[in-house]
Amino acid sequence: MNWNCALSLYSSLVAVSAAQDPAGPAVPTAPQMAPMLLPQIVVLPRSARDLQIDGSLLDWPELPAVRMDDTRQVSGTAHGSYHGPDDVSALAFFLWDQDALYCSVAVKDDWHRALDASTLQLTEIPVADSILLSFDPDRDTRGNGPDPGRLEDRSFWLADQAGRDLVLWDRLRGTARSLEQAVGRVVVLHDKEQGITNYEARIPWSELLPLGRKPAAGITIDVQIVVNDFDETTDSMPQTRVGLVFGCSPIVDPGLHASMMLVADEKALQGMMPSFPPKPSTTEPPAPPKDYWQDLTARLLQHPPVVYDGSTSAADCGGSRRLK
Repeated sequence: MNWNCALSLYSSLVAVSAAQDPAGPAVPTAPQMAPMLLPQIVVLPRSARDLQIDGSLLDWPELPAVRMDDTRQVSGTAHGSYHGPDDVSALAFFLWDQDALYCSVAVKDDWHRALDASTLQLTEIPVADSILLSFDPDRDTRGNGPDPGRLEDRSFWLADQAGRDLVLWDRLRGTARSLEQAVGRVVVLHDKEQGITNYEARIPWSELLPLGRKPAAGITIDVQIVVNDFDETTDSMPQTRVGLVFGCSPIVDPGLHASMMLVADEKALQGMMPSFPPKPSTTEPPAPPKDYWQDLTARLLQHPPVVYDGSTSAADCGGSRRLK
C-alpha cells in the first residue's frame, strides 16, 4: 500500500470513528518514521583525471551520490523554518589520490548566505551557510566533548568566503587555523537562479590522517557531514541543519558517524558494495567508587571558586589550586 492510499484509509476511519463517538473525533498523531540505516560510502580514486578546485563540478565524473535529502536528516524544523528539500538538501561526492581527499557538495538552498568579509574569526564557526566535514580515522568516537575517541578526529569548515580558505576546526580544544592554499583549498559558487550552491574542496591527507598514516585502498574512515543553513540575516545560528547521520538514531547523536571506504577502482566494487569492517569496540572504565567522589568533593570544598579579576596571578588568586 502506498502512502496516499494509507492516508485516505486513515482519514476514512477517523471520520467513521467521529460519527460513532459523541465526544468528537480523536486528534490524529504524526506518523512515526523509523531511523535510517547508517550510511556506507565508497570513494573512487581520482586517477589521471584533472580536477580544478574552482566551484564547478563539470569536471567531476559520474559517481555514487551521498544523499542528504531525507526529512529525517533535518534538524531545526520548528516555527516554520524548514520548507522542504528546496529549503536545504544536498548531494555529496568524494574522490581520492595519494595526496588528498576531494569533496564536492551540491546544496539546494532557496536563500544563500555568504560570509561577510569582516566576520571570519577563528574562534567559533562563523555566521554563514557552510559545511562542516568531520573525520574519525580510528572510528572510535562515541560521544561529544572530551571523548577520548576524538583525539585524532579532524573537522574542516567550508564556506563562501573571499579568501577561499580551508579551515581546520578543533572545537574540542577551541582552536582553528586556515590551511595554506598550496595544500588545502575550497571554492564555493552559488547559482541564484537555480538555487544551488556548489562546494568543492581539496583536503590534504597530511591534515586529515594521524602522523605516519597513509591513504590506501581498503582503509575505512568514519565521517559526518553537516550542512548549516541560515535564512535570517539577524540570526547568529543556523535555522536548519542537514546531517548525514542525523536520521540514523531517534536523537541527534554526536558520536554517530557514517563509514567511508577508499577503493582501488570501479572494478573493486564488482557491481556491489564492499564488505565494511565493523566499528572497533570501545571499553569504558568503570565509574570510581563512592569514596572517590566523597574525597574529591571534600578537596574541592577546601578551595572554593574565586573570581579572577586580573589584578594578581592565577596562582595567587587560588584558582590554580582548585583546578589541580
